[in-house]
Parts: sequence; structure tokens; C-alpha cells
Amino acid sequence: MFSWLYRSVVLILLCLFAWQIYTHGMGRRTAELLEQEAFEGYQPLNSAFQMKADTWVTLAERANESGEPAIAEKTALRALAENPTSGRAASHLLSLYNSNSSIATSVNITDIADIAGNLWPAHTYTHSRLADYWAKQGRMEKTIPEWNILLIRNPKLRQQLFPSLYQITAKPEYHDLLSPYIKHPPVWWEQFFSFLSREAQTEFLYQVYRQRQQSPAPLTDEEKRTYIARLLKDKLWNEARQAWLQGLSETQQKQVGLVYDAGFEGKSFNTGFDWQLSETKEISIKPDITYGIKGQQALHIHFRKGQPVNFQHVAQKLMLAPGQYQLSMQYRLDSFRSNKGLRWRIHCVENEETLLTETEAFTGQKNWSTLSSPFNVPQDGCAVQLLRLEADSRYRHDQVFEGHIWFDNVSITQVTDEKNH
Repeated sequence: MFSWLYRSVVLILLCLFAWQIYTHGMGRRTAELLEQEAFEGYQPLNSAFQMKADTWVTLAERANESGEPAIAEKTALRALAENPTSGRAASHLLSLYNSNSSIATSVNITDIADIAGNLWPAHTYTHSRLADYWAKQGRMEKTIPEWNILLIRNPKLRQQLFPSLYQITAKPEYHDLLSPYIKHPPVWWEQFFSFLSREAQTEFLYQVYRQRQQSPAPLTDEEKRTYIARLLKDKLWNEARQAWLQGLSETQQKQVGLVYDAGFEGKSFNTGFDWQLSETKEISIKPDITYGIKGQQALHIHFRKGQPVNFQHVAQKLMLAPGQYQLSMQYRLDSFRSNKGLRWRIHCVENEETLLTETEAFTGQKNWSTLSSPFNVPQDGCAVQLLRLEADSRYRHDQVFEGHIWFDNVSITQVTDEKNH
């Protein structure tokens, strides 16, 4: 009797052991097939198979792709039961609920969202699904922090998310949600502000810029540049100049005159009403040290012979009041070869066809020399002027340059009519 009972227990244990081996083996085999992508489509499996949570999630994804959302949900819940700390399983459930709101579920979806955020915080997969879920629920106070993580970890998403981030935070009720990122800008902020400078309504852009000015983190040169560029594009001349002036340091403020940094001594370029310099492969433009100058630097332009170029690569916007003026400068030509050469010209920005003055053409070889050119700013239609060094000729065959040219002390002075005094 005892022998029979013993054999029965051993047989039962052997059967259970064999079953465990089978279910674990089939689970591992299934995982291997999925990893090798040899498991095509969705194939219903015996729920007794012993598999890791990730394997169940992969099967759930296959079920959803095969048009079986209810089975996908059941399989993902099995993954969560297998491993309650599986953020991937929770994330997949969120994805299912986002795309199939008709699924009848016995679980609290918000609880699933909290599980996903708390248990798998390092995975982009999780945050993208959390963001989708909270956005669908209209919970912007939770959506934007998820976007912040995605924008930090996946720069490729920035152009996709920036328009939505702007559209949401531009609404008065959601504007405060942007404040933490204005106060302490994350790595994506500068790129987002450039987007705002191109696309946002002026009033919203102004509000954001004012907040940035008041934040502990100083404005970057790129923020200043793109903001001022937008104001200039909108022809808000006074606002643009004021923003530019506010962005100058104390040392730079001392260089402000009718021409800013007339002697090319400073380091502020391409931010509004300072010198706009644009180099190319064939043209080097930079302040440099040379002989015969009064200050520490002069502007050095080096042309390497190459393709023709319609040179307009040195310029500065001016805001001169109506009246009589004189443009003056010093220059030096070092074997500067060109058919027609270069000239300084002053145009009205609102109508570049209105030419206020132009200097003699520069070409050849010449030691430091001085030139001047008088001009008049009219009462109307010329609130902003453009001082620019330009190719003298509009024809390509005359726009080939080679050699060196230097400029220093480019200044403008107002001419007083002595007869009225």
C-alpha cells in the first residue's frame, strides 16, 4: 500500500515537473522566435506558458497589430500580472486605451498611467505614451512635463512637438505651464524660442521674452538675435533697437553712436543694430590687428579668388533722424583686384531703391587713406537706413574679387547748417 502511494506521488510530481519544463520551454521558445522575428502575426498561445513580462507585451503588440485590441489588452494585463513593475506593460495598456477608447476595462486607467510614470521613468517609450494619454484626457499640467522629458531625450521630436507646445501654452489658462521652463531653460529651450520668434503671435512672444529677462538664467545671444530679427521683420524698429540696446553690456554701451562700434573694437556681431558680417568659403571677414590703425583692430576682408559673388557681406542698420550727415572712414587696399571693385552705400531700408549716398569704388593698391561722403536723410519713408559694403557692379563677370581690404573708423556725423546759427 505504501509503495503504491509513493509511486503515485512520484508520478504526479514527475508530471508536474514535466509540465513546468514544457511551459517554461515553450515560453523560452516563443521569446526566441519573437526575437528572431520568426513569429509571424498574432498566434493565440496557451495562457499556461511561463514567459517574461516583455514577451507577453510583445505578443500584446502583435495582437493589436492584427486587429485584436481586446486580446491585446488581456495579454498586456497578463504581462503586468507577471511583473507588476513592468513599465512597458503599463505603457502598452495606455497606448491601447488611447487608440481604442471603446475597450471595456476592469482597471483604473489613471492608475495604469501612474504605474507607468513611477515604475519605468527612464524609458522614452513610456513617456511618449504617457504624454498621449494625458493629452487625450486634457491634463496639460501632466502632458507638458512628459513632453519636456521627450524633448530632452529625443531632439528629433522637437520640430514635431514645438507647434503643439506653442498652441497650448499660448492659451491664457495654460501660459503658466511654460513658466518653469522660461525660468530655468532646458536644453531644448533655445531652439523652441527660435521657433516662437518665427511663428508666434507678437504679443505672446513679447510676454515670453519679458519673462526670460526676469529669470535667473540670462538671455543667450541666440535668443536676443532671433527676437530682434522678428521685431525687425515686423518693422517694429523702435522696439527692436530698444531690445538690442538692453542686451548690450556696459562696455558695449560705450560703443553706441550713429554707427555702432565704428572702429571694430567690440565683439558684438549679427544681433540687430551692430555689424552684420557674413563669411563664405572664399571670403574671410573679421576684426584683426594691422599697422597704421589708431585703435586695437580694424576690419579685414580677405578675398580668395573663386566664383563670382554679389558682395553685400558687411552691413549695419542705422536709425538716423532726418537731416544732413557725412559718412567718413579710413581704408587700405592690399593688392585688391576686381574689375569694378566695392563701394559703401546707404539705402533706406523701407525702400532699398532709395540710395542716400555711395563712396568711390575701392580697387587696386593703396596705403591708409581717408574718404568722406555727404548725404541727406529725408523727412518721410526712411526711418531706418542700411549702411552696406557692396559690389559696385550688378553683373557677375564684374563680381570676381581677390586680395585684401581694410576699414577702420567708419563713422557718421551730423552736419550743422551754420547759416541758421
